[in-house]
Amino acid sequence: MKRGLLLALLLAPVAAQAGDYPFAYRPQTDRYRMVVSTPRSDQAQVRVDGRDVVVQLDRPLKEFDTESAVAKSNGWIESAQAGYDSVLFRSARPIETTVERKPGEIVITFVEAAAPPMETGASDRSELRLKTLEAQLTTREGAYDQAREKYEALRNDLPGDAEPTAGLAEVAEHQGHWREARDLYAEASRQAPLNEEVRDAHDRIESEHRSFVRFEAEWRKTDGGSPDAAGTANDQRYFGTHSTAEVQLTDQWRVGLNFDAARVKAAQVGVLSPDTRTVALNGWARRADAFLRYDDLAGGVGRIELYADGGAKSGQVPSLTSDPFDSFHGAARGGGLEWSEKLSFGRLVGRVEWHRPNWDFTEGLAQGGTRDRVLLSLEEARIRDVTGRAAIGFANYGLKGSSDPVSKPNLARSVVANLDLRTPFDWFGPSWSVGYAYDAEYVLKRKLATFNRPGTTQVAVDSVDPDTGEVTTNFIDVPTTTPEQFAPIPLVNREVHVLTLVYAHEFLDGARFDRSLLLEVAAGPGFDRYGRGGWLANSSISYARGPWRVAVRGGWVAKIGRNGDSVGTLGLSLMRQF
Repeated sequence: MKRGLLLALLLAPVAAQAGDYPFAYRPQTDRYRMVVSTPRSDQAQVRVDGRDVVVQLDRPLKEFDTESAVAKSNGWIESAQAGYDSVLFRSARPIETTVERKPGEIVITFVEAAAPPMETGASDRSELRLKTLEAQLTTREGAYDQAREKYEALRNDLPGDAEPTAGLAEVAEHQGHWREARDLYAEASRQAPLNEEVRDAHDRIESEHRSFVRFEAEWRKTDGGSPDAAGTANDQRYFGTHSTAEVQLTDQWRVGLNFDAARVKAAQVGVLSPDTRTVALNGWARRADAFLRYDDLAGGVGRIELYADGGAKSGQVPSLTSDPFDSFHGAARGGGLEWSEKLSFGRLVGRVEWHRPNWDFTEGLAQGGTRDRVLLSLEEARIRDVTGRAAIGFANYGLKGSSDPVSKPNLARSVVANLDLRTPFDWFGPSWSVGYAYDAEYVLKRKLATFNRPGTTQVAVDSVDPDTGEVTTNFIDVPTTTPEQFAPIPLVNREVHVLTLVYAHEFLDGARFDRSLLLEVAAGPGFDRYGRGGWLANSSISYARGPWRVAVRGGWVAKIGRNGDSVGTLGLSLMRQF
């Protein structure tokens, strides 16, 4: 019963979009009404050119029955052609058209023209409209080379028309040619000065490649759960800051610097030391990285990085400091390389890291944890209405602050894998979507260390009285040690699956990105195949005006994982572009 209900819920959005939806037809003797249902009627566009009417929605069409549209028109519609998010209707007679926007719908009324106008070149315009729809559909299917050829031909057929220019800009952006896309959007904006959508697309690309500074702060609290594999208590408090500065030197070169400082407080954390098994943490951990980025302007992007962390000198435990801005004495240093290429369905990224400061484990915060990693990922992936990312790689963990010089560089190895998918859930409206996340790490090797736990044992000692010869037995405490094995890095198998329902809506959307207010809320169940199941929820609200961006976020994860921890987070971000 539950499985059948779940299947019905998943198929309901598809069924709701099939056939004529979101179009409804109201033919009359002297007029013809078409009602387009759309929660955001201000985002849909209606263009009329003689007998041709193009309706462009604010979301993709799942299915559309063109034959039904003609059959139900009572002779008013001669033909209909559907694209990715647009439908071209051609009337069977000369018409005059009125468009009325109402909350949740658009009403388009056709009436027969009293004096049929001359339609010079009407058949040619109709043919060009069909070609434009074909180019749009080719773009949505990811055949960007073919779409480029179609739009370039349309630019020759429609000189001065902004639509094929903007379409070619969209293709260039999909192919990773952001500078070409920016220039084409600027040209389309000059051709159609009142088209805010084209101007916003141009300004968005400009915004993404500006220099900026950003400051972020996060407070995190971890409560409850059972001890982890190292015996570490899970009650922890964490306050971290992240500062970023990036400078766009030229269209191809960019440099940046990141600095993290985190205040950590935990009553008991396992450490790799011959003198002690656990320590109390109350201090600052710090790390920094710098990068140089190169963009070949043809879809390829390269990046070189240098890493450093701060704290105590190598071998000292805990590896924390009382001053978040103390000098980076005894810092662990490393570097990384990354190269990515834009593909028709996403961006393929290859990444190598060596000795990157790693704070995934509290043990790493206490002892200058490092991570070596090789990762292959597919970012910005899009196949029809499904967007997402996927990654797989190998990781190696070490501890700079370890007192054991033999085992510290290579304490644990694993395979990591991630998958994030999202697809629209139009049953509730265009602001809703469904997300699925898979986050896994499988242990290949984990070294164990031995700690000689100190203790005492009572030993019987007999003494003889020299005068009486009486024997007396006394018990004395003798120091002893008991060997215990533990994992310096508490890496365990993890395979977490999460299903979320997401609501994302933009308010105060203004032209040229002068201001915007974006709200996003997500919640759903999750479980760890090697641990427990629970729930999570998170939300964020961001406001942008001119060069300023501010965002506030919060989240709660309850009982998901092997230890059954509950984690609450609050975050703040402030950015200024230049």
